[in-house]
Amino acid sequence: MKKIATKPKLFDAGGDLLKDWYVYYSFVNSFTGKLERHRRLKGLSKKKKEVVDLMSEQDIEQERQRRYEVSIRLIEKIEKDLLNGYNPNKTSGDIYTDEIKPLKRVAGSKTIEYYLREVEQHLTTGRRENTVKNYRIYLNNFLKWLRINQMHLLPISAIEHGHAERFLSLITVGGLKSNKWRNEHLFYMNRCFKQLMRLYPNLLLINPFGLSEKVKHVRKKAALYRPDMRQRIKDLLPKYDQQLWLFVQFIYYTGLRPGIELRSLQVNMIHLNESILILPAHLAKDGELRVVTIPQQLEEQLRAMNLDKVPGEYFLFSTAKKPGPEIAGKNYFMKGWRKFREAHNIPDDFKIYSWKHTGATAADDAGIDRRYIQGHLGHNTLQQTEEYLDSNKVKGSEEIRSKYPTL
Repeated sequence: MKKIATKPKLFDAGGDLLKDWYVYYSFVNSFTGKLERHRRLKGLSKKKKEVVDLMSEQDIEQERQRRYEVSIRLIEKIEKDLLNGYNPNKTSGDIYTDEIKPLKRVAGSKTIEYYLREVEQHLTTGRRENTVKNYRIYLNNFLKWLRINQMHLLPISAIEHGHAERFLSLITVGGLKSNKWRNEHLFYMNRCFKQLMRLYPNLLLINPFGLSEKVKHVRKKAALYRPDMRQRIKDLLPKYDQQLWLFVQFIYYTGLRPGIELRSLQVNMIHLNESILILPAHLAKDGELRVVTIPQQLEEQLRAMNLDKVPGEYFLFSTAKKPGPEIAGKNYFMKGWRKFREAHNIPDDFKIYSWKHTGATAADDAGIDRRYIQGHLGHNTLQQTEEYLDSNKVKGSEEIRSKYPTL
């Protein structure tokens, strides 16, 4: 069958706002039998130089993103019109739907599922078990949605921002899942498509999840250990379990997560001469090597342990209650902390992970620059750190307390 139409595409002039952007496609001329170019500029026309000169970099980027969104809607409309029988070369008379060839998947082309599975392989190789599990959960949910909507066999270029938004909206439909659940899908799918665009730079025009935004959700405040409670635990825990006390201090001082990151810490990862520990990429949550500064209070205790005389491959926290060859089990320290907490009537809200929140908040209260705290916690952005710290704030204002005017 002779091709009579091509798929609409966007020309974005390399992002230049001084030039026209437009959506273009070709349609066969019934008299000449040749494909003729058509283009639409609505909402995509060039701006005058004096206007662009007055725009900030943020304004320019926002205008570019707006144009991409306009182009997505325009492409969808053109495709729908063509499939419904629209002929741009006719100005009057009947339109015959059999003149339109539906835009179908090209035989032998790679499907959406093929590319996303390849991306999954790249993003999960050598990563922590929980990270692999998360990628698979969110990616499988998206692929399930594609299959339900009979889109899983389409080429990857068929997925657009509108599809991403419909999928994310469905995630929280009926209030069955929280906005946090939606945001987690957005985070992981955004990463998947970013990786896809790195592997295949010419495959997609834009990341379909890149234009979506997080929605607000109620973040449960972490139970922070107040100074009086911290002092009580400092008095009790070393006598109860010395290794558990060191484990707690590591969480507080280094911000390492008590799961795979801290349990897997080996002696050769600790470099006391430089006052740092180096966490390999396969242990870190984000899959990148982390260099963590060791505060001097913790460094002094580590020096007293004479770690230079301990085999480097030994785990700092082992089942032997001291550095040893056997790593402690997944729930070993969680159970130990729970038993200590119950034995001393410490409320259930105070988890072992709460020491990480407590340490970070104490560092912020001490006036440490939040940019340093960002690196110390391994956060990707300063905004992430600020949201993390502000969500844990439970203190009142000293200005209000001491300077409020008398009635």
